[in-house]
Amino acid sequence: MDEEVKRVLLQKEADMDNKAYNDYAFQRNLLDKYWDDIDRKRNWNWIISTRQEIQYTESSIRSSEEIVQKIKNELGLHEYNLEKTKKEVIAMKKEYPYEFPMWEEDE
Repeated sequence: MDEEVKRVLLQKEADMDNKAYNDYAFQRNLLDKYWDDIDRKRNWNWIISTRQEIQYTESSIRSSEEIVQKIKNELGLHEYNLEKTKKEVIAMKKEYPYEFPMWEEDE
């Protein structure tokens, strides 16, 4: 009977160890899933913030391109006005030669 009691006690101890290990494995699995969830959320937040940065950068680029285009248009208008003014001055010099001094570039 002593052997039987020992065997039953050892079996109960083994069962308890097995149950404890199974509980540990279950808890560990839950914890791993929890951390995986957190990592996915972090990655998702990173993706969202990166997309927002890209959109902001694209918007800035578009704004910069619009500004450059406006400057080019204004520069073109100024160049046109300058050419027009030069032609008017040349015409006035021809019309009133004594009122305008001759410049080296006119010769």
